[in-house]
Amino acid sequence: MKNCFNCRRPLEGDSGIQCHKCKQNEEKYGAPSCCKYCQLPAAFVDNLCVHCTYLKRKLGSPVPCSKCALRCAFAKEEKISTALCRLCSMNMTEEEKIKFKRSHKSSSSTNLISKKPRKSLSETSNGAKSSDFDSKVQEYRDQIAELKTTIMERDQTIMQKDKIILLLRTDLKAKEKGYLDSLKQINRRNETIKDLKDKISDLKKDLDYYSQKYKSR
Repeated sequence: MKNCFNCRRPLEGDSGIQCHKCKQNEEKYGAPSCCKYCQLPAAFVDNLCVHCTYLKRKLGSPVPCSKCALRCAFAKEEKISTALCRLCSMNMTEEEKIKFKRSHKSSSSTNLISKKPRKSLSETSNGAKSSDFDSKVQEYRDQIAELKTTIMERDQTIMQKDKIILLLRTDLKAKEKGYLDSLKQINRRNETIKDLKDKISDLKKDLDYYSQKYKSR
């Protein structure tokens, strides 16, 4: 199934590269930019896509995605630990989402139990390793952001090529229609010419007949 280039919603039938809603928004607001949260090229107003605008209004500011660690996921407070951003969620099957949330919940509960009796030791070790951990997390976040930017650029290139293909197809269909219309006109003219020739032939026969009849008198 094809997905809309902008919002990634499934497209029904062969409707090009955009869903009906994104087409309407592009006609109304112009070409979209990338949403500052989900990074999809579907932000028509205020650098936010419709999806993230709705979730921000409903759930508040975004939280870090539990998979890619970027602050672009939305969730209720009790579900923040298993929150997934839109891109990560769309790239996972329902079965993968369930397994991911279960494993994340079980690992979180195990970590909480194991940390309780060793609170002072973990605090000491975490204090020594916190800077390394933070730098590593930031490094991964930068890599993910760079990869997402690369994907967006490639998607933009694909979109431009798809638009060119659509224009060429439209032009080809228009030329085919024009050719068929011309062919029909030629056929109609040929039929008209044939009818006129037949009438001329009949008139000539009538003329010859009356000429001979007149001479015989």
